[in-house]
Amino acid sequence: MAETCTACDFDFSELDAGDGPASFMVLVYGALIVPLAFLLESLASPPLWVQAVLWGTVMIVATLKTLRPLKALMIGWQFRIRDPEKRYF
Repeated sequence: MAETCTACDFDFSELDAGDGPASFMVLVYGALIVPLAFLLESLASPPLWVQAVLWGTVMIVATLKTLRPLKALMIGWQFRIRDPEKRYF
């Protein structure tokens, strides 16, 4: 992330999303993927390594695809909340 805005010189150093977006996405996708894994197990009963590779890959790809937009959303919320003078909105 850039240290300052190129248009208005706003300091981004105070804004940080931390691990919140990643933790949130792992919990959400875990709640979605576990029932699907149970369903696949009951319908097709594939070997354990197939389940591990399939659902591990789905979890990693889904988390990485949505991590950047969610992180941007969290930083945008912080920006909005920490601007009490409403200089930028």
